[in-house]
Amino acid sequence: MFYLAYQDEGRLLAGKPVLIAATAGNVAEAYTPAGQNRFSLRELLRPLEATAHRCGLAWQEPFLIYETRKADTEALQLAGEHYAGRISRLPRPVPEPVREPIQALHAANAGLRLLAGTSLARTTG
Repeated sequence: MFYLAYQDEGRLLAGKPVLIAATAGNVAEAYTPAGQNRFSLRELLRPLEATAHRCGLAWQEPFLIYETRKADTEALQLAGEHYAGRISRLPRPVPEPVREPIQALHAANAGLRLLAGTSLARTTG
């Protein structure tokens, strides 16, 4: 979740949903203060949530599955169906209007000089 130029790239992410899917081979109880891992998977994902917030993304409740190392084909199939359902229910962001390519080029090159014999004029083809 990194962008170089906020105006040209980063702002386009604002409001878009982000859904993290994570699997754990161990039981859910291992991800408790008294468990082997001391922290829940949700707590372990908090840095990603903070980054999503910083980027203006709409954080969604993570899709988490435990005991995947013991899961049979049927259980994995069911989990995949649930995941597909979650994805299909994600909020749809309103797309931003697209700037004309020539406007973007002018904005990106503001203050630059053109080489002799070149032009930024739009051609029709």
